[in-house]
Amino acid sequence: MGQNASSQKGEADQQADSASQTLGDSTISSSAPSMSFVQSRAEFNHIKHNLTRFELRSLQAAFHDMKTTFSDNFECIELKKFLEVLDLAPPVESAGILLFKSFSYLASFPQCEEAGPIPLTLQGFITAFAIMSGKLEKDAKFHANFQDLFLNSIAVIPATQQQMKKSPQPSPEILPADKKESPPPANRGLSLADLGVSFDEDEQAKSPAQSADSSQDIKILCRDVSSIIAFLLWIVRMAWSEPNQPRSDQDSCPDELEMASIIVNTISGISYSEGPDTLPCISKAALQSWNSQYAPNLYNGLQSFIYNKFAMFEPASIQSSTSLSDIILPNDIAPKPDETELLTPTYAAILNWSLPQSALSQKLWNLLYNADRDGYAMNNFISHVFKYPGPTLLLLQVEAIGTATSSLSLSSSYQALSLASSIPKHDNSSFRRQSSSAHLLNEPVMMLLGAYIPEPWKQPKQYWGSQECFLFELGPNYEIYKPIGKGQQYIYCHRDFGIAFGGTSSYNGPPAPLNSSRGHRASAPNNAFLLTLDDNLQKGTYVQDEFPAAPTFGEARTRQKFAYFYETVSIEAFGLGGKSARATQQSDWQFDKKEAERRAGVNIRKGGKGVDRQLLRMAGVLDDDVGEDRE
Repeated sequence: MGQNASSQKGEADQQADSASQTLGDSTISSSAPSMSFVQSRAEFNHIKHNLTRFELRSLQAAFHDMKTTFSDNFECIELKKFLEVLDLAPPVESAGILLFKSFSYLASFPQCEEAGPIPLTLQGFITAFAIMSGKLEKDAKFHANFQDLFLNSIAVIPATQQQMKKSPQPSPEILPADKKESPPPANRGLSLADLGVSFDEDEQAKSPAQSADSSQDIKILCRDVSSIIAFLLWIVRMAWSEPNQPRSDQDSCPDELEMASIIVNTISGISYSEGPDTLPCISKAALQSWNSQYAPNLYNGLQSFIYNKFAMFEPASIQSSTSLSDIILPNDIAPKPDETELLTPTYAAILNWSLPQSALSQKLWNLLYNADRDGYAMNNFISHVFKYPGPTLLLLQVEAIGTATSSLSLSSSYQALSLASSIPKHDNSSFRRQSSSAHLLNEPVMMLLGAYIPEPWKQPKQYWGSQECFLFELGPNYEIYKPIGKGQQYIYCHRDFGIAFGGTSSYNGPPAPLNSSRGHRASAPNNAFLLTLDDNLQKGTYVQDEFPAAPTFGEARTRQKFAYFYETVSIEAFGLGGKSARATQQSDWQFDKKEAERRAGVNIRKGGKGVDRQLLRMAGVLDDDVGEDRE
């Protein structure tokens, strides 16, 4: 940053200090509903005490950079300037509008429900920021739950409140508690519509049945939820970008928009279009339930983004050339694989939302195993993944080529499907046309499946794992399978069997090998699993029965039952424990290698030209008692 920029920054800091001195006496005007609304000086001061002096200075500087001053000296932030500071890609800018709507609603905290959205003045902006950044969540007085308030702020507004907004009412002012209200000047008739935000669409979106709901049954437009999710996925991709990489104005965000739509359809259970006549909603309760069970880290990126934009604010005129990774705080950047062919930023973001906090501390994931590079066999998998002391992530890109009516029918037809899949398509048409309980698909389906394994890999003759283990499907559907406590068959792994996740049987003995030719698997109900991979790591099954006996993981949200036979396309395994875990694994490998050499009595010489005396002794060529070679 040059001398001129430093001078400008100093002037901005002086301006922020000046605003800080007058903040307590400032008068903030709004066109709130008919009820009188007052945020007392004590309440606002309490909110400010949750922020540092540096944060307050930055917020004041941000406000003065974004504010619009009207003819009567009334100051507030308008939508256009707010969006300029957020600087979002055009396809996700709708999320910026929702954030402005949220700030305007939260500006009236702690009276949000009564007052509704108000113009975004300095006091309101600081109040909203304190909530959006999570600063008030642990506050003993307010206990302002970010998720709860944020969802309220973007929800469809109840009809009763909307009618109140349409009624002409005098515009109250937010004054210090020791001053009385006075009617605002006529030219201060500012509404959120004046500032560029319309709530009419929220009301139009409600069906008659929804309109009859109580005001407590809060609903959010599917389209708005999709916008927020696409924005959160975009944040991860931007944070992963190379330093000083310029952002393209042509960024159409196709992956983020498509995945956001898939996720919303999964949560809501309905497919929606963007047409104005069909705007279905998701209930707040359903969204929070999904959030808590399957995406507990969903809003980490949003809170970090808000904090970085406003609490670390620099006006555009004095900003240094920053990298796209500066879009959020470094500690909040989603972990990134050191190398991968499968784990895109979008997929990584979704997994990060579901992982336990303990798995997010390391920001670089090490690729331990790549089947194309290291070989398709259990021995190869074991030699690359075992001995790793931290959690791991297993990704399977597969091609589903066969299907069945249940796990039992798939088990009984496993060998036949495997054989038919190896025959050219025109030669196995008879098997495809069979109306049996299992058959090959006319068109293969590409899928991305996987599992999070929280503990080191091993191969005992019993099941292992813990409640932190979960399975997932990232394409073509979005599914997260978390443990439900009915079964404990999390993982089974053995070189003679392969790998299996999510047993659904009450039988706890070791399962029969997937490729076993001894007896058909139909006689072995213990082979019922959600996901399996054979010992060659080339074929497997992905199954959910309609009524499993003792399921370890929960059921899919997008379909009631399915049974797929697949062939693997690619496999990757990542270590999530960081450099120290990787170093420990490599150290253990070296120890095991030396120990094996010691036990075998073989010590390869550095020059590679011979073997040691111990090997000669074992062969009877050398007799130490005599001290010379035998003839």
